[in-house]
Amino acid sequence: MLAGAVEDLTSLVQLDEASILATLRARFDAQAIYTSTGAVLIAMNPFTPLPLYGHEVKARYMQHGRKRARGERMESTLPPHIYAIADRAYREMHTVPGRDQSILVSGESGAGKTETTKCILNYVTALTSESSSDLAQRVLESNPILEAFGNARTNRNNNSSRFGKFIRLEFESIGSLLGASISTYLLERVRLVSQAKGERNYHIFYELLRGASSDELHALGLTHVEDYKYLNSGQCYDRRDGVDDSDQFAKTRHAMTAIGMDASEQHDVLQLIAAVLHLGNVTFAKKDGEASALQHDADVAAATALLGIDASSMEKGVTTKKIKAGGDHITTSLSVLEAATTRDAVAKAIYARVFDWLVERINESMRYSSSTRRTVTAPRFIGVVDIFGFEIFATNSLEQLCINFANEKLQQLFAKYVFEMEQKEYAAEAIPWTFVAYPNNDACVVMFEARPTGLFCLLDEQCVIPRGNDAQLAAKYADVVAKRHAHLATTKLQQARAQFTIAHYAGAVVYSADGFCDKNKDHVHSDVLAFLRTSSNAFLVSLFPVVAAESSRPTSLTAKFQVQLASLLTVLNATAPHFVRCIKPNDELRPRVLDAARVAEQLRCSGILEAATIARSGYPIRMPHATFVHTYECLAPRGARDSVAAMVAHFVRLLPLTTPPHAQVGRTKVFLLDGLYRLLVGLRRLRATVAERVIHRSLAQYVVRRRQRRERVAAALLLQAFAKIVVAKTERWRRARLARVAAGGNKLTKAVLSIRFHTWRSAVQALALAAAKAAQALAQAQAQAQAEARAQAQALAQAEADAAAAAANAVDDDGTCDGTKTESTRSSLDELESEDTITSPIIEYEIVWECGRLGIHFSVDNETGRPKVDRIHTTLSQCADLHFVSCGDVLVAMNGYAIEPPPNNGQRFSNATIQPVIERLGTTAKPVRLRLMRLSADPPFLRTTLNGLTFDEYEVLWQRNAFPSLSLDFDYDPVKKYPRVRSIARINAKIPGILSVRNGDHLTHVRDVPTYNKSLQHTLWELNQRGSSTTILRFQRTEHNKHENADRLSTGDSLTEFWRNSSIVLSPEPSKQFSFGPADRWSWNPSDEKYWYHIMWTDDDDSLGISMRQPRLRFYLEVTSIKTTGAAYRQRHHPMRQVGLGDAWVCVNHQDIRHIGHDAAFRYLREAPKPVLLTFQRHPKNMGNVAGRRSRVSA
Repeated sequence: MLAGAVEDLTSLVQLDEASILATLRARFDAQAIYTSTGAVLIAMNPFTPLPLYGHEVKARYMQHGRKRARGERMESTLPPHIYAIADRAYREMHTVPGRDQSILVSGESGAGKTETTKCILNYVTALTSESSSDLAQRVLESNPILEAFGNARTNRNNNSSRFGKFIRLEFESIGSLLGASISTYLLERVRLVSQAKGERNYHIFYELLRGASSDELHALGLTHVEDYKYLNSGQCYDRRDGVDDSDQFAKTRHAMTAIGMDASEQHDVLQLIAAVLHLGNVTFAKKDGEASALQHDADVAAATALLGIDASSMEKGVTTKKIKAGGDHITTSLSVLEAATTRDAVAKAIYARVFDWLVERINESMRYSSSTRRTVTAPRFIGVVDIFGFEIFATNSLEQLCINFANEKLQQLFAKYVFEMEQKEYAAEAIPWTFVAYPNNDACVVMFEARPTGLFCLLDEQCVIPRGNDAQLAAKYADVVAKRHAHLATTKLQQARAQFTIAHYAGAVVYSADGFCDKNKDHVHSDVLAFLRTSSNAFLVSLFPVVAAESSRPTSLTAKFQVQLASLLTVLNATAPHFVRCIKPNDELRPRVLDAARVAEQLRCSGILEAATIARSGYPIRMPHATFVHTYECLAPRGARDSVAAMVAHFVRLLPLTTPPHAQVGRTKVFLLDGLYRLLVGLRRLRATVAERVIHRSLAQYVVRRRQRRERVAAALLLQAFAKIVVAKTERWRRARLARVAAGGNKLTKAVLSIRFHTWRSAVQALALAAAKAAQALAQAQAQAQAEARAQAQALAQAEADAAAAAANAVDDDGTCDGTKTESTRSSLDELESEDTITSPIIEYEIVWECGRLGIHFSVDNETGRPKVDRIHTTLSQCADLHFVSCGDVLVAMNGYAIEPPPNNGQRFSNATIQPVIERLGTTAKPVRLRLMRLSADPPFLRTTLNGLTFDEYEVLWQRNAFPSLSLDFDYDPVKKYPRVRSIARINAKIPGILSVRNGDHLTHVRDVPTYNKSLQHTLWELNQRGSSTTILRFQRTEHNKHENADRLSTGDSLTEFWRNSSIVLSPEPSKQFSFGPADRWSWNPSDEKYWYHIMWTDDDDSLGISMRQPRLRFYLEVTSIKTTGAAYRQRHHPMRQVGLGDAWVCVNHQDIRHIGHDAAFRYLREAPKPVLLTFQRHPKNMGNVAGRRSRVSA
């Protein structure tokens, strides 16, 4: 296998450092920057944009993730990608039982961690953007703000994060994004006042100076970048990655607006940023010996004006300090150097508080309350860790010590999950295993945290003892720590310079102890804070609230950082981690250049070779014994179901023998390789599908037999009734003739009548005898039918029990529309059975609402006090089972749970208590099973369900708050006396039903209120007075539009010469006709799947999956080809939803195409939001295959 073709390092024939390096180089040269190492993803920083993150790429990984979650067979695998890691975390979060997830992005500074984190957030928010687009946008817009205020250019990275962050994304159990929060760690304050050569300050300063308008700069007293001390110490003013500061400033301002910051809040923040720049230019002069004083100039005036502080207060605050001597406070003057240090402390304090306020403002915009949740299940979260990378500078101070300590802790966590816990579990489960040695940094972490001789503990000690200083701290490290821990060393030269060396997992780093104590104290003198609180700037005062001192609260910088880091690790240890290792290919930040030595060093330090070794030898899938038996018992032969070992041995024989074997049985768990696991998932889904088909076949046979028995009974009853009618009419005629003969006295007539009477009597007697025999046969048939019914019921109950046991394990993971109509068939059976139950008019049946709009309006039934069907909006529905429902039916259960009124309402619903039921119906995850009760025994297809909606009428659902404009222009029709559509602007296809509207159609009702004989102004006033409520508009087609829709083919030709009568009644065996009567829309039976079937086209389908053409002499389009992708292919497993060649497309969303026209039908397919319900009529040649498909279900 070529090295560049290997996407997972565990697949390498020879697994060593040279082979791994060669593979990464080959893939890097081919711009394949992602490589898998078992569960760990390696990401190489390309230092240039690559076409790997487009919408098409994202859509492919989303589709692949959905199929993988459903256990479907994968035709091909996708290459490693950061999207795959994010998708796996999202899918595993929703498994049962679900577990919180975390993604740890680690690597050196400049390895690409920040960009990787942005890719993760972009993908995860895209998964939920349909249900929570505003929140997802706010999560993404937080990145430009944090980068502007927390990132800077260093010699190792053009966009280096100078703080750490943990992003927590909260999700509901249904998968929608609920809220988010961001926690930050250790902002590098020293960068604000000084930068190394070749480095810059934080991006926001350069963006403000180069992106703000001239008026804004004038108001803030700002000029050019080179004019400010805080910006020119590094002698670097531009980014070297091609990013323009002025463009970034526009993005930052847009992001501030997106999270809800108004203009005044943005101005307050930028005003303090400008004040910090002016503070840096404030200078001091000597006064009275060693004292200092402000040198008043333009910068002092600008700084005091922006801070809202007078110059005298500011001078006193930064040039003096109070010292407590005994019980008194003495004010002493500061030297010029000390005053400059105090000035820098004030600037750092202001900037740090502004940064913390921005983080809290971002969290506020993404926070959620319990009232916004739509489910009662506890929310889950995905945490993304983007913490500062390992740093080695020319001069390394306390900031680098803390940053590298954090990386040591994350490396320890990585080793724990990837190496330690993995191998311990194999040993505990008695799985044969060869121990793999791995890099262990536990001793280095202990050196930092040990008490009382750890690095941080000794630093805190020097900060509290009198006259503690950096030199004593370095001496302590050399005398105490170096003798106890091998990871710290110091030479005599380093001791003289207050330096020491620490051997980190990523390499040795030399630290300088200069400034350690001052930085660790992390506080500003109270008198400095006091003069800031006297400001007239309300925003500045709010950043420095007066709080009571807490003795137990850690005061040092390192103590605070350890508490924050410990809290973060506690959260991460409670999650299922996913690791991303970012690799820096070279130190010059050059694209398409890979430094083999640098890459090998990073791979060696992070333990990639050892991780690949363990992943190749290990088992990624583990299940407890009980779970394994319960899940896959249906696939094992009866003799192998007694023990787990027997089941595993049977399953292993399904695949060729490998080393290690495909599965092993531990003490409490079963360990599986991915290949066997996918095979078992596919076989289990196939077994569940077969079980469903067995149930369908049994139910279909039962329905046919019941229908035949009813037909025989009906024929016998008809014969009896006809015989009785003939006998009654004959007797009445005979008596009338005899009466006339007796009155006339004609003997001849009497003789003739007597002969005719005897002839008639013989015929009547024969007919009566035949009727008696028919009645006797009917009684015998009824008795035989009852006996057969009891036998069939027992057989059906046994078949259902056996099939249900096999199908009980079939779980549809994603809950999307899969075309299953088991409950629809059940409801059809209930209805057909109910026709024989003449003595009991109460019937219950079930329908399945797969997705889309239900199209049913419920109200309270006056008799039962329960929710009843008040109105059915057929043309607005995408429910395939809607034809079973009738107005007046009562809703009794949902998803198997009975709908009961509140106990204090007397077992009756009211208009107020019914609302929670309707809201729960709308928010419950689809599909939803609804059980309804009918108070009439008539089949639903013998009655109208349109509630007065004729074939030439349709409805439009206008939600005013979502669509402010209807885009229709009306005038008044003086003949029909209705408002008429005069013109149609660019309509919004997302308005349900709007695509059926044509010029000239009449608006007949607004919320069931007729508009007949009302002025146009009054009708428009009614439309505009609805506010943000939902309005249902009813339209009626004109005669011209009705004829045009029914006559115009999709090719533009006319059917006038061929089809003049569009009201063709569907015969029992249709041969050439492909339409049904428009006046009786439901006179045909939609549940009879011999002639009709439905296809649901959802967002999960990339296409409809069929091609159609226009026949020459027929109106409806016919299917010419069926593809292997799309909606038709997805529902191919359902025996009654298989599309056949020659089938005709007759309806879209319950609207006959002959009524709405081909143009509107195609617009529903192209523009209308999914799902879309399509109805087809089978071709006569395909009707014979229906019985064949039913008979093949159990094969």
